[in-house]
Amino acid sequence: MRNGSPRTPHRRSKFLKFVAHAGGARYFLLGTFLLAACDSSTYGEVVETDTPASLALQPATLQMEEGEDRSMALVGSSERRRIGDSDHLIAWSSSDPTVATIRNGVVQAVGTGAATLTATIAGTSATSTVQVVRTPAELELRGPASRVAPVATVHDEPLEAVVLSRAGRPVAGAEVRFDVTEGGGTVSPVVAETDAEGVARAVWSYGLQSGPQQVAAEVLHAAVPKRAIGGQAVAGPAFSVRVSPEEVELKQGVPFHFSAEFVDLYGNFVSDAAVDWSTTDPDVVQVGEDGWATALTEGEGLVVARPSASAASFSTMAQSPGHGRGNARVRVGEVDGGSNTTIAIMSGNVQTGSVGRKLPGSLSLRITDGSGAGVRDQEVRWTVVVGDATLGSGSTRTNPAGRTSTSLTFGSQSGTVVVMATAGSLGSVSFVATAMPGSVSSVIMTPKSASMQKGDNRHFAFSVRDQFGNAVTSHAAPRWSTGDAAVASISADGVATALEGGTTTVRASVDGVVGTAELTVAPTGPAVASVHASTRSVNFTALGVEATVTAVARSGAGQDVPDAAFRWSSSDQGVATVSPAGRIVSRGVGKAMVIVAATCCDAATADTVSVSVTQTARHISIEPASLRLRVGTSQGVKVTVKDANGHDLETQGTPFWTTSNASVMTVSPTGIVKAEGQGSAVLTVTSASLSTTATVVVTADATPPPPAVGNPDAIPSPTGADRIILDSRESLQAAKSLGEARQLFSNVHGSWGFTRDFDGRGTRALVAKWVGVGNNWGDQSRMIQQYLYDEDRVQDIYIQWRQWMGRTVHDTDVGHGVMRRFDFVNPGDRGSPNAARKMLRTTG
Repeated sequence: MRNGSPRTPHRRSKFLKFVAHAGGARYFLLGTFLLAACDSSTYGEVVETDTPASLALQPATLQMEEGEDRSMALVGSSERRRIGDSDHLIAWSSSDPTVATIRNGVVQAVGTGAATLTATIAGTSATSTVQVVRTPAELELRGPASRVAPVATVHDEPLEAVVLSRAGRPVAGAEVRFDVTEGGGTVSPVVAETDAEGVARAVWSYGLQSGPQQVAAEVLHAAVPKRAIGGQAVAGPAFSVRVSPEEVELKQGVPFHFSAEFVDLYGNFVSDAAVDWSTTDPDVVQVGEDGWATALTEGEGLVVARPSASAASFSTMAQSPGHGRGNARVRVGEVDGGSNTTIAIMSGNVQTGSVGRKLPGSLSLRITDGSGAGVRDQEVRWTVVVGDATLGSGSTRTNPAGRTSTSLTFGSQSGTVVVMATAGSLGSVSFVATAMPGSVSSVIMTPKSASMQKGDNRHFAFSVRDQFGNAVTSHAAPRWSTGDAAVASISADGVATALEGGTTTVRASVDGVVGTAELTVAPTGPAVASVHASTRSVNFTALGVEATVTAVARSGAGQDVPDAAFRWSSSDQGVATVSPAGRIVSRGVGKAMVIVAATCCDAATADTVSVSVTQTARHISIEPASLRLRVGTSQGVKVTVKDANGHDLETQGTPFWTTSNASVMTVSPTGIVKAEGQGSAVLTVTSASLSTTATVVVTADATPPPPAVGNPDAIPSPTGADRIILDSRESLQAAKSLGEARQLFSNVHGSWGFTRDFDGRGTRALVAKWVGVGNNWGDQSRMIQQYLYDEDRVQDIYIQWRQWMGRTVHDTDVGHGVMRRFDFVNPGDRGSPNAARKMLRTTG
């Protein structure tokens, strides 16, 4: 169909017929798509082909995430009719393109709300309802600008968890849980809800131990990855002296070295201590200025370390309990011939360095025996048990002085590193080091883009990362600026002020590295923060009733925003629809939610109106309002209950029928009136607390009984003036199966046979009244066909009718020539002769 090949109307018609006949509706639609891609100017004729009799968009309802794309399926059945070229094109449309658009069957969710999608082909349409929601898809966590602080610090700047949708827009009302994952601090509140800008806030307090601190955030009830942010708690001011070890047992004459360090209120190491050493019992133990002690006699005593007057923190520690002194308890035992081996850290413990770099000091230890002499040639195995680091050597041996060492290089992750040195069965010691983030490599802005109204303020935050992605907590204060100072200005703490309409860039420079965010300023007044409907609920008691709801927009300060435009949508248009002006119309029984949002600001909080639709019965009627029957005949009547607006009740209930005179007429629970005897009676029906009546007049039966089977001479043969009436006016659509329909057929309508006066004008006719199955003549003809084959009594009557036509009992062929002598009529369908002929021929 391309590359210049000839395309004629004849070929196009044959193509459509081939596609339609080969595969039905599905391939008809495929053929339509193919032809629609061709040059429509080539075909200007009208052809007869199969076109959609019904269409359906699948799924009929769907929920999509803002920014999502999804394909729809268009299915249907076909019928034959004459159409023009343009009828083969599929027209796609959306009731609200700001919510969702559809093109070539692909739906794109644009903004939150509800919209109706429509596909039309050859005058036949199908619809689907789409609800676009904004759910959490991304979480960003930011914290105080400086996160290196003393232990127990309560940060002034809050933690901020920013929840964004798939389209990068803020999600309001999301629950965020904050958890302290390292450092033992606290966070309050533990669970916070995001505001209109998608931000949930909490206060972070560091724990009491120095070292890494970390808090994590997660969005509850959403599959969004957790985010964590870290900090570093450093020791507070020196508070007292800590002596190591705090308790020791010594043998007489054995020297021992004590060390001292300054610690803060919570016992965290501050620095090596300048102290004055002394003992409480010089007869038991003596100690020198360098901390070396000698056990003299058996007993107990204290080794005391007091802050030296030359110490920088002397004046502060002098105010603490005990004037900041530290003690070590010494027990001196008798001299024995044994020896005790000791592993002691000599240097390299508690170092700090940058990620990716080697520590300046080696990790060094010494192993001594009970006399204090070094243990030589002892193997020591080194292992990194916590953190990311590598060792210069994993195994070393002590020198003649009992010393050995290795180097330590940090990996790419910041945090605590612990190295264990094990000397076989002699024991082990641990070294602790802290890997700090490297220099500033990138500055990340939050949000990455923002929209503001003229006069609004917006806070921009930033986070700083090193080359490995670690958060850099120690850095210079950022330098803020905007690309166009006429559009927006920004303060030293990152608060932007919208000045004039336009677009600009917000910049934060940290140690020479710049991070940017895009800012768009609308030229109008304050931004809409929330929308408020004039009522919370609307209740309808009938279909087709209207109610108008208004809305007002307010800023974050609670002031009304004039000239705001709103977008209205319904969660279920089968229950209620809403116009762009807020006019709600009841469409079906049920409940729905009408949503009103500001068209200008996606971040503004929308409002909802609860809609309830019920139907209260107000009118009841019987059709027909009066009946005239002959004795022995039956006729069905129909009861209709309507609401105040004239709509049929969707749930009619079960009607209750009564007769004023059972000797004249009776009525079944399904509303079938049977004439029992001459006279008149009143038929009464009650439904949904309403009642109405109809008059029934019964006359004598003037129709002679049908002839016996096999006696065709009892009644004259039909002539060309006779009519065969196929009457489906009393069709009962409630039949759920062929067996049920057959039972209703037999019980309600009785035998078939000729009547001498069918219509009061002398017309003779073979009357066949039956229960309709389905919605068309094809279904009904199949019902009669099977009924004639399965029911001997009716088949005999049918054969008897053929005998009247001059055939024999055994001749089952009804010729076309014979059929042409008669007029086959369905009183309820003037276009039925062909269907009737087909039925009678196939039942032969």
